[in-house]
Amino acid sequence: MVAGSSLGASSTSPKSRQPYHVFLSFRGSDTRKNFTDHLYQALTWAGIRTYRDDDEIERGDDIVLAINKAITESRLSLIVFSPNFASSSYCLDEVVKIMECKENNVHTVVPIFYNVSPSQVSEESGTYVKALRRHGNVERVDKWWKTLKKITDLGGMVLGDRHEAGFIQEIVKKVDRRLKRIKRPVPSYVIGIESHIEAINKWVAYESSDVDVAIISGVGGVGKTIIANIVFNMNIETFDVWSFLQDVDETSKHQDGLVNLQRSLVYDISKGALVDYKGIDLEHVTCNKRALVVLDNVDTWGQLFAILSKPQYLHKGSKIIITTRCKELLKKPYGGACKTFWINGLGKDHALELFSWHAFDKPNPDEGYVGYSEQVVQHCSGLPLALEVLGLCLSDKDMQLWEVAAQEPETIDGSTRIRRTLQISYDSLDERDKILFLDIACFYIGREKDSVVKMLQSKFGYRPLGIQELISRSLISIGESNRLTMHQLIRDMGREIVLLRSIQSIEDPGEQSRLWRYNDAIRVLKRDTGEIVRSLILDPPLAYEVEVEAFAKMRKLKLLHLNNVNLHGNYKGFPQSLVWLCWEGFLLQSIPGEVSLEDLVVLEMRNSKIRNVHDSAWILPNLKVLDLSHSCNLIATPDLSRFPKLERLILRCCTNLVEIHSSIGGLERLSFLDVSYCTSLSKLPLGNGDLMSLKELQMSGCPGLAERYSLDSDKMELPVRKRMRRTSSLVSGLPHFLVSISLCRCNMHAFPEDLSSLSSLKFLHLNENPLTCLPETIKSLKMLLALSLFRCDKLESLPELPSSVQSVMLFGCSSLKRITNLPHLYSETGIQVFIIAMSCGQLLEVRGIFKVEPLRDTEFYIMRAGLLGISLRLAVEPSPSSETILYNRFTWVKTSLQQPQILYEFGMWSIFFPAQCWALPSAARAEFISVDVPPKDGHNLLGLNLIIAYRNVSLVPSGLSITLEISNETKSLKWTYKPIVLGICDGPNNIMLWLSRWTFRNQVETGDRLKIGVRGDRGVEILTSGVVLDLKNELVVEGRASCAVRALCDVDISAYEVARGTYELDNSLDRQLQLLIMQAHNNPHRPDRSDRLDRSQREVFADVNAWIGQVSFMLKAVEDEASNDGSTSTTL
Repeated sequence: MVAGSSLGASSTSPKSRQPYHVFLSFRGSDTRKNFTDHLYQALTWAGIRTYRDDDEIERGDDIVLAINKAITESRLSLIVFSPNFASSSYCLDEVVKIMECKENNVHTVVPIFYNVSPSQVSEESGTYVKALRRHGNVERVDKWWKTLKKITDLGGMVLGDRHEAGFIQEIVKKVDRRLKRIKRPVPSYVIGIESHIEAINKWVAYESSDVDVAIISGVGGVGKTIIANIVFNMNIETFDVWSFLQDVDETSKHQDGLVNLQRSLVYDISKGALVDYKGIDLEHVTCNKRALVVLDNVDTWGQLFAILSKPQYLHKGSKIIITTRCKELLKKPYGGACKTFWINGLGKDHALELFSWHAFDKPNPDEGYVGYSEQVVQHCSGLPLALEVLGLCLSDKDMQLWEVAAQEPETIDGSTRIRRTLQISYDSLDERDKILFLDIACFYIGREKDSVVKMLQSKFGYRPLGIQELISRSLISIGESNRLTMHQLIRDMGREIVLLRSIQSIEDPGEQSRLWRYNDAIRVLKRDTGEIVRSLILDPPLAYEVEVEAFAKMRKLKLLHLNNVNLHGNYKGFPQSLVWLCWEGFLLQSIPGEVSLEDLVVLEMRNSKIRNVHDSAWILPNLKVLDLSHSCNLIATPDLSRFPKLERLILRCCTNLVEIHSSIGGLERLSFLDVSYCTSLSKLPLGNGDLMSLKELQMSGCPGLAERYSLDSDKMELPVRKRMRRTSSLVSGLPHFLVSISLCRCNMHAFPEDLSSLSSLKFLHLNENPLTCLPETIKSLKMLLALSLFRCDKLESLPELPSSVQSVMLFGCSSLKRITNLPHLYSETGIQVFIIAMSCGQLLEVRGIFKVEPLRDTEFYIMRAGLLGISLRLAVEPSPSSETILYNRFTWVKTSLQQPQILYEFGMWSIFFPAQCWALPSAARAEFISVDVPPKDGHNLLGLNLIIAYRNVSLVPSGLSITLEISNETKSLKWTYKPIVLGICDGPNNIMLWLSRWTFRNQVETGDRLKIGVRGDRGVEILTSGVVLDLKNELVVEGRASCAVRALCDVDISAYEVARGTYELDNSLDRQLQLLIMQAHNNPHRPDRSDRLDRSQREVFADVNAWIGQVSFMLKAVEDEASNDGSTSTTL
């Protein structure tokens, strides 16, 4: 048994053993968490390898040798003199060593004076002299004093009264000049992109036997090039050759632009040896040289192919990074594994910080400007370019301009530059796609995507693939509920294009092709103009009456949205050219017979007063979408045979609907039917062979249909199997080619056993039903992708699910205790099954993921007998009545249990105890510690044993976690572990102990050096910790516990490998969300994923993304429940 030292929070020691560019000397207590930390990040992002020591590391011979070695191997030293620098003998010894290297003509020194002046450092009356005298050793003090005087004679850089951010950038530039390095420019203020840089750096560092390609994609101005510059700076010296081709799209427009770009690429990777590349095969240029190539702002596949037609021309292990607005740039296989990094806009806090740096030269607004700043930031919607430009434009401006900017930010001078940047994507579109883009910007935002797609298929001047092209170019996106969304600034850019197309339209809205502003629409209607108007939205704040004749001249009107509008007059003047009519709150009980809309494709009449439309003579031969949802007066549908092309019928929440016309069975194209919450509906007039095209059926909240199919609560007293047989009629009476079915809130106590007629089913939604189980036959649904059991609070277990399942929603299944039949959660290609199990308060086991069970006598005997290998003296004997509070990061639930629990996860086990049961180990707190595995001497290395004492500084558990890092530096292996269950304290003065045992196989051997550290994340404070190596001859323990330990030793964690030899062991819901979002943006042409990323899987991602949008709401609900239990948020 070899005892180790104690350990603590995360260290910032460098990962690389290679020589450094810069050695950073500083006094930790003065600047570690502010100036030096910011300087270190700026140097790192500039690609300058920097050694930064940490005063919290225990000092001794080893660390002194390591520091002296780092100084010797560095080309330059930055010495940050601060008020308390001279109080540290270690800092002063570093300075002496630095000057010795300089005097040997092998080192450059740059002094930095932070909140001190050079005179305070060097003059005899200065503050440093007093600090030096306190050390007492006259000989050493004299040596230090002479060294300090020599350094101040070098000059240096003084902060003075300048802002730190600008000062740091000056330091970085000076270091670059001294080092004579090649670097890409990085702006002074880089906010909120750290996670993107970390993810891309991990991808770059991953060793591959192929040439891998990464796409950095996002809207214009989101910071793609900045991220590429930083990644390039940080990684170029790990490659043999490199090339950065800037703004490929713009350069390609010039004469011989693409030829010049290829010439630059050849020149760079040949190190200038081949100026005339004609006739030279690129493959021969890069022979045995790993290359890092960045192609910035590539717009088309043709540009990429012209510059580098075959990535395989580069040597294996090379990396290609492409920045583009077109996320589907790689429509064909290109290189090895392809990965897409999607760059989102900044969140509210980061956006305000970035804006403030540019507007006020500090991270927050001046007093009196907070409200104005927040309004401008909201307008920018997180776009870094807009935040930077508007911040600079408003810097040092008077209050009057700020008031204007807050109300009308688009009028500020810098808005033109923002619009030009965003318009680049628009200018590259096909003419038909430009029309679609402008229609979306002025009319379709917030519309259901599938309805818009029906328009594209109707030859309405659009290109069938137009939606996909706009998504690819980051001009639009698909939001919650499958609706079209657009960045606010992109929307404004599109609408400005409409306004600027005609100078007259600014004065006369009737000259505009699209009307979306209420006042403009009213002016045109009052003047009876609008001959060229294509789309019109009239959404008054109060009920408004308009004469039908006001539309008489709008013969080109195609898209009309009326809300809260009542029309008077003869409907013969109603526009007959419409292809999309949205009329919310229609006040008439029937549709006027004189309305003729033969070209109409989409009809939306939500919240209408329509009662019965059987008498209507309407024939709509081209109608594809009919939405009458929330029309509470509707009793019966019209004769649906009048709409032979109907594909989507939406009758949701028509609470008085009692009859659907029998002609529905003849709608050969109907693919979507929604009768959810039609509480008076008792039957669907479907016969065998009807609706062969129906793919999605929504029947949630229909008790009448449940009664029709023998699902009413009065008949639920039958045994479960009989109930299942009785419910089989529900399935047998449905169309056989359904892909999605929703039966939420149908009071179903059982689900049918015979599912043979649902062989095509991919999405099954059974939310909020009193189900206790599902039939075993559900595994026969071989195509099932998503299963939703939201708030099925009676559900006790899950049967074996088909291997095709990719998402299981179990939120609020409060009776569910264990999940033992799911496919594997992760695979080497990413997340395999996405599970949301929040508020499943009794869930203590998910097979293959984790298991929590009471600590039994044998297990307690193991611990007390010293199996953990840590010398602890038991202070208080734990009793069976001892209460342990656990927070489960998989379910987001806090549970109180009457005895200590043991957690099995990743082949290790952990135990959590309230600290009053134990005497805390007497160990000094440190950062990372290093432990050498000694020779065997007849012993076997059984494992690594740790004890960590901590407390949670917040009594609201959401988000609490602890991170344990273990590295085998000899074998370049690293494990980062966050336990899925965490013991928490029930009071501000209580402490928890975490005892954890790790078992290794051949990953750790004799002679290896281990580096171990622990840190508290998000509200956890680490108090003390200890670690030992267990080198007993053998594990001799009686009872079941030892078998459990052995059985969990050999766990395959390959699916958790994020880079070669680096594993992130975290099964929490947060981690699942991160992986899913990353996976959703992966390139679909990656070879090992091509069979999984079909249209259905993208639908799964869309379904899950809707859940992701609700996660914050659910988290708040969980926190509220915790608060109702008496928990309060406390800061110590």
